[in-house]
Amino acid sequence: MTIFRLQNLPHSGRVSFMMAFMAIPGWALAVVAILLFEQIFGYKSELSFFQFALVPGGMTVFGLLVTYFKLYKLLRIPPTQMTLLMTACHGAWAEYVVLQIHESYNGYVILFLFSFGLLFLKVSVGFWHTLLFSIANLGLASFFIYVLDITWGTDEKVFVFFFCFYGFSSALLNEVARRNYFQLKLEQKKTHHSFRQLDKVFYPHQLRMMEQGMELEKTMPCGSGRGCAIFFDIIASSKVEHERAQALFRETFGRCSQLMMDQYNEDRMECNAFRINEMGDGFLCSIGYPFLAPQGRPNAEVALELAYRFVEIFEQNVQTLDYTSPIYCSIGIASGELESFYTTYRPIEYHMYGRAVILATRYEEARKIVVQTIDLKGSMIVLQSQVYRSLPANIRRDFVEFDLNENSFKVRDDPSATKLFYRMFNAAEQGDPVRRDRLVS
Repeated sequence: MTIFRLQNLPHSGRVSFMMAFMAIPGWALAVVAILLFEQIFGYKSELSFFQFALVPGGMTVFGLLVTYFKLYKLLRIPPTQMTLLMTACHGAWAEYVVLQIHESYNGYVILFLFSFGLLFLKVSVGFWHTLLFSIANLGLASFFIYVLDITWGTDEKVFVFFFCFYGFSSALLNEVARRNYFQLKLEQKKTHHSFRQLDKVFYPHQLRMMEQGMELEKTMPCGSGRGCAIFFDIIASSKVEHERAQALFRETFGRCSQLMMDQYNEDRMECNAFRINEMGDGFLCSIGYPFLAPQGRPNAEVALELAYRFVEIFEQNVQTLDYTSPIYCSIGIASGELESFYTTYRPIEYHMYGRAVILATRYEEARKIVVQTIDLKGSMIVLQSQVYRSLPANIRRDFVEFDLNENSFKVRDDPSATKLFYRMFNAAEQGDPVRRDRLVS
């Protein structure tokens, strides 16, 4: 319950609560110091339970209750000022009662308490606040010496000398600490801002690894792997004459990029897809490398589900444009080797290439021949034969086979291919359902 209530306090309130506890070790050290000086000087002091336990204990309990139950709000006093007020009350009472112990060493105990009180000053108080604190303590002690008619002995003279020396030297030290503190805060602010900007560029696991001292070039897999590649293209985008067209395309690519990041797991290095590149009217992404497909699912299934979602996002955005003629998109999906590397020159970048990337663009280009042959227009997904055969039978039924030999056509960079598979649809006009499957939005 106490921990729960403390968590509900503001940061300044929690600090004030803990500072109220510091009075307990402070008074305990004062009693220990008095007992030690008794042994050194050989004179006993009568320690009053009322003065050294009851009153300090009452002030400590009051400070804890005021902070714990937020009574400082009723008093209209900020928590930090409440802490300062209670510290001043403890300090004033300590000087009052300590000056009444044996006159041979009461000044030394006051000096000890003054040095302990300096620990309660914040690092950022600086020169003048520390000096004013020292002068206030010296003035209060001098006032009590006069009122209590304390004999002005050697310990009082030593106490005044060290009060002045220690107060001034502490003021200088705190000023240096204050400047270092604010310089550190400024550097922390710059660092925090830098990491916020880097968070826009790098994956979270890369930032974590670099924070641990790892080189950038070791934060992503380099070398070869296998996977699927998707090439998304907006057909004849340069001919779309609308003032919001480019903004709409950027929004479409942004939503698609967010979809690629979904199901990202930095520990297992899993993600829906890795964005390879983004052009003016399209983009490339890979599935299976450098990130594994989520939950060990087949790359081809994840790639097709992503393609369906890309089309869905595109059609949704196109509808908002309310354009005079249909706007279509085209997607090519291919499987094969993928290669990744970091550039050796600045700025250092992570690049991806490989047969899967090349073939994804080639199969998207093959859309033009398919459209000319079947004499239909619409958005289209074109699959490489290997991708098609990696899909479950119930999904393969949605695609139409296109015989390349019968149509005297060869896919560039894939001369051995004899077939491709396509699906044409336009969700905006024909209401053709778009698969969502198991990808998380």
